[in-house]
Amino acid sequence: MHADEELVHTKNELYQQIGRNVLLYQQVEHVLKKLIKKARLSFSLSPQDFAQTAEKPDKRTTGQLVDPFLSLFEEPAPIEQRDGFSPEKIWFSLSFTFKLTPEETQTYKNQLQKVISARNELIHHSLQ
Repeated sequence: MHADEELVHTKNELYQQIGRNVLLYQQVEHVLKKLIKKARLSFSLSPQDFAQTAEKPDKRTTGQLVDPFLSLFEEPAPIEQRDGFSPEKIWFSLSFTFKLTPEETQTYKNQLQKVISARNELIHHSLQ
């Protein structure tokens, strides 16, 4: 009976560690999505335009976020031009980028690919 209790305890610890890692991978994904979305902001304060810019959920997987995230390191975002300037319509545009060497960018890409591979291994193959 003692061996059964020890097995149950070991399984519970394993499940807790797996759950913790799943949550950490989800946090990485959420941070990438927020950085990509907030890196280039552009909006108007008019009620019609503001309603159209409501956040929509980002359905991309973690693997699909790597290239958009790395694009933040490569080039400044183009400034969005608005036709028909009107003093009654206030428009804001803001962007930020990081400046890295090509080697540093490749290092980030390699590290993100390792995270994605580890995440995929845990989520898709750990029970096989």
